[in-house]
Amino acid sequence: MNQNRSLNFSRAADLYKNGKFIPAAEAFYRFYKTAQKDDPDLPTALYNAAVSYKLGDRPKTAIALFKEFTGRPEKMFRESPFYLDAMRLTAASQQAAFEYDQAIKTYLELYETTKKAKKMGIKPPDPIPGEKALTLEQIGLDAVYNAAYAAEVSRDFKRAVELYGQYQKIEPEKKEQGKAQWSIARIYKQSGDILKMIAALDVWRAKWGKEAGSETNYVKSYYDTAELYRKKGNTAAAKKAEEATIKAWEDRGSIKKDEGAQMAGELELKHAEEFYEKTWTPFEITKPASSTVLNTAKAQIQAQQKSIQDLRTKTEDKYKSLDRFGVAEVTMGALVRYGDIQYDRVQKISNIPVPKIISNNAAAVEQFENQRDSQLKQGLDQAKAAWKQVADEAKRGGVSNKWSQHALENLAREFPDEYKALRQELVQGTEAP
Repeated sequence: MNQNRSLNFSRAADLYKNGKFIPAAEAFYRFYKTAQKDDPDLPTALYNAAVSYKLGDRPKTAIALFKEFTGRPEKMFRESPFYLDAMRLTAASQQAAFEYDQAIKTYLELYETTKKAKKMGIKPPDPIPGEKALTLEQIGLDAVYNAAYAAEVSRDFKRAVELYGQYQKIEPEKKEQGKAQWSIARIYKQSGDILKMIAALDVWRAKWGKEAGSETNYVKSYYDTAELYRKKGNTAAAKKAEEATIKAWEDRGSIKKDEGAQMAGELELKHAEEFYEKTWTPFEITKPASSTVLNTAKAQIQAQQKSIQDLRTKTEDKYKSLDRFGVAEVTMGALVRYGDIQYDRVQKISNIPVPKIISNNAAAVEQFENQRDSQLKQGLDQAKAAWKQVADEAKRGGVSNKWSQHALENLAREFPDEYKALRQELVQGTEAP
C-alpha cells in the first residue's frame, strides 16, 4: 500500500511538471485524503494540490485548500516550511478573487507569523516555480506591503495610507520606503485630496526625490499636481505647477526622450500653443497708414511691419526650445507651427490696408501690392519647407498624428498640384439604407 501511494505521488508530480495542473491537483489531493494520518508527505501533498489549483486558474479551490493547510493543528503542518507559503498564497488567491478584506487580514496574520517563525527557527519555504527565494524578513515585509496595496485597489484609502505608513516603519531599504510614500501620494490623487497629495509629494521629494533613478517620478510629482489642479478648476495654480514640471525636468538633468521629457515637453508645447492661439493668431493690423506726408507714411508702414515681425519672433521663440526634449511629437508640433507662423505672417502683411497716401492712385496701389507679394514669397516657401519636413519624417517613421495630418492638410490646401487633399478617418459608423 505504501508503494502504491508512493507511485501515486510520483504520478501527481509528473502531471505537475508537465503543466497539467488540474489533474495534478486532483492526484495530490487524492493522495492527501487516502494516506495514513501520520504520513510525512501529507503537508507536501496538500500544499502541492493547492498550488496546482492556483496555477490551474482555480483560485477559490486553491483558497479552500490553503485554508485547510493553515487550519491543520498538527505539528507537521504548523512547522512545515510550506505553512508560511500557504498563508501567503491564501492571501494572494483571496486578492485574485477580489476578497480584499480577507486578503488584508491574511497578509497581516502572515506578517505576525513570520516573526514567530523566526523565533522558533523555522526555515523559509522553497519558492514555487517561477518565483524567487525569500527570507522570513522579506516575506513579512511583502505581506504588509501587499496588504496596503490590496486596501488601495479596493479603494479603502484611509486603511491603505495607514498600512503603507506601517510598512515604511519596518522597511529598512530607503528605496522601498520611498516607494510606499509615492503610493500614499498616489492614493490622495485618486481620492482628489490635492492638499494631502501635495504634502505627501513634498515629503517624497525631500527624502527620496533626489535619489538616482527617481528623475521621472520627480517630474511626475509636479505634473500630477498640475493635472489635479486643472481638474479642480484652479487654472492659476495649475499653470504654476506646469512651470514647476518643466523646471523639475531641467533640474534633474534634462534627460531626453524619457517619460519626464514627454511630460515637460507636452506642457511647454501647451504653453506655446496658448500664446499662438490667444496672442499671435488674432493679431491683425486693421487701420491703414494714415499720414499723407510721404516720410511719415513710410515710417508708419515700417512700424506696422515691425509690429508683425516682433510678435512673429516672440511667437517663434516659444517653439524654438521644444527640440531639447527629444520627444518626436513635441518636435513635430514645433516644426509645424514654425511653418504656420511663416504662413500667418504672409497673411497678416497681405491684410494690412492700403496706405492712405496712395489709396486714390490705382497704379500706385497695384505697384505697392506687387512689391509686397514678391517679398512675401519667401515666407510661403519657408512654410512649405517646414510642413514638408514634418510630412516626410512622419512617412519615413510610419507616424500619423495631429501634427503630421495638419502639415499634409496645409500642403494640400496651398500646393494642390503637388499634394492631394487628405480624407479624414471615419469616426462614426454608417447605417444601411
